[in-house]
Amino acid sequence: MNTAVARFDRKVNQMSQRIESTGMKSISSFIDTSLQWVQPSAFKPMYELRSGDECILTLRFPKWFSTTVRVEAAEGRWEIKRVGFWKQRIEIQREGDHLPFATCTMQGWTNNKGTVELPKGRRVSITANCWTSRYDVATPTGEPMMVLKCKIGLKPHAELTLHPKGTSYPELPWIAALVWYLVLLARRRAAHAG
Repeated sequence: MNTAVARFDRKVNQMSQRIESTGMKSISSFIDTSLQWVQPSAFKPMYELRSGDECILTLRFPKWFSTTVRVEAAEGRWEIKRVGFWKQRIEIQREGDHLPFATCTMQGWTNNKGTVELPKGRRVSITANCWTSRYDVATPTGEPMMVLKCKIGLKPHAELTLHPKGTSYPELPWIAALVWYLVLLARRRAAHAG
């Protein structure tokens, strides 16, 4: 019992140090707030989730045409990557780990419905409209966790609204990044097709 408490205390201390070192606030403190996904520079494949001037989360492609992204938030760091050729899926892993702890599989003619398989058998669903301009993330019972609405412009940007049910999921930061990643992949597909 004491070792479990000591491990928990170490994790809490590591989280506190990470929050202090990144200077970012926890994403769960922005419930029912309008957040913006923006690309600060058109010359860098990097995106930020912002509340006004405050950066909450970053998503970076290591190279322009890479399908792997690195996500950083106060809660941690992750890698999200698309794998497979015929049957594609998206894997999420902690930075430095080699094995994914969660996966996302999109179905439908326009990849507009998906399931995120979380640790311990939990799931959330992602649904996009047919133009992939709106993404809804919900619990298995259909309760909304977040909504992403894409905006039209030269540089990709969108509005993200987090709902209170999302705070019960510690995966909330990387799920928010995953939805934006899906938007960016859809834009790439559209650019290649057009």
